[in-house]
Amino acid sequence: MAKKFFAAVIALALLGCCRQQPGPAETNAAAKEPPLANAKAAATDGDTVAEALRAKLVETGDGFGTDTRYLVAFSDLDKDGSDEALLYLIDPGRCGPLGCALFVLQPDGNGGWAVRNAIGPSKLPVYRLDHRTDKWADLGVTIVSGGKRQLMAVPHGAQGYAADPNAPPIKAANKVGATLLITDDEAKSVTVVKR
Repeated sequence: MAKKFFAAVIALALLGCCRQQPGPAETNAAAKEPPLANAKAAATDGDTVAEALRAKLVETGDGFGTDTRYLVAFSDLDKDGSDEALLYLIDPGRCGPLGCALFVLQPDGNGGWAVRNAIGPSKLPVYRLDHRTDKWADLGVTIVSGGKRQLMAVPHGAQGYAADPNAPPIKAANKVGATLLITDDEAKSVTVVKR
């Protein structure tokens, strides 16, 4: 499962964040994708974010499974006046014992969303930390190490957010001044929040 996750992360990085018009093969693949299985109807913005991610994953030869759920939170991470979206993808085919993937998306300027980064695997909760790196708020993600849960700070750099919250340059996070973006409780009933 970890190999599949990191292959998807690498493919996303190689494709970049710009959405191109789908070719016939991509259009057919998208038509075969199963509908999202959400426990609760999400707001339109959350659905739009999820559809942007699904389209990007279809480009890489992947997609969503039939039991896929997602959690979306909106927050202005780079202080440019518009919110970025954080999508925690709960997909049994992609998640493993270390958790699931967290994706960061930005408005694409055309009313849609572009995938900027994939971070994971990680567990919930997810925080926007008070500290900034490269003018972007560090993210706090929960990892399991040595059987213990720990909140780690994921900094932003020239390539975006660090992809692996279990490897340097991440470090233990301080929750002082942090904003809770996605909670454990939300995983039980899918919701969209703005914080």
